[in-house]
Amino acid sequence: MGQKNQMIMANIFTQKTETPEYKMLKKLDNIEIREYPELLMASTIMGSSYSGNSGKGFSTVAGYIFGGNDKNQKISMTSPVVVDMADTMKMSFIMPSKYNMEDLPQPANSRVELHKEKSRILAVISFGGWANDIKLNKYKELLKNELKKYNLTPVGEYIFFGYNPPYRLVNRLNEVAVEIHPDLGD
Repeated sequence: MGQKNQMIMANIFTQKTETPEYKMLKKLDNIEIREYPELLMASTIMGSSYSGNSGKGFSTVAGYIFGGNDKNQKISMTSPVVVDMADTMKMSFIMPSKYNMEDLPQPANSRVELHKEKSRILAVISFGGWANDIKLNKYKELLKNELKKYNLTPVGEYIFFGYNPPYRLVNRLNEVAVEIHPDLGD
């Protein structure tokens, strides 16, 4: 199945799950340049390996949205799950757009922190299947090469976006992204 069909299937699947709205700035061969708004996030530190730590990271942040907070309040799951691909990885859930920082309940688990992610411009490459350390590194390198090809400057760490729940076995959508310098060479 082609990448376009994978994206359509992922969008149909996540139709009831809120995803952040972004503005498509450019499509360049294998990558998209997108502008994302400010986002509220609930995050936890995972460790240095996606494959070895993603389950624990997910469970920690999921505990917060499933009621592990000072109001015992359930918060809707959004998509994608975001993983900062630094040496020490951080897993984050994007909070639903109806919330502002003052409305969010405080986490009961001290390993969960709430923060605002500033508005930013991201270069994004998509891939299907299951994410693992090997695939994340492969698509990170492919994205780096695309950025060089178009003289775009990365800013900060690379990010993984995982859109599908674990019970989704086929037509999965994943992305690797990085913030880029806002000068797009127009």
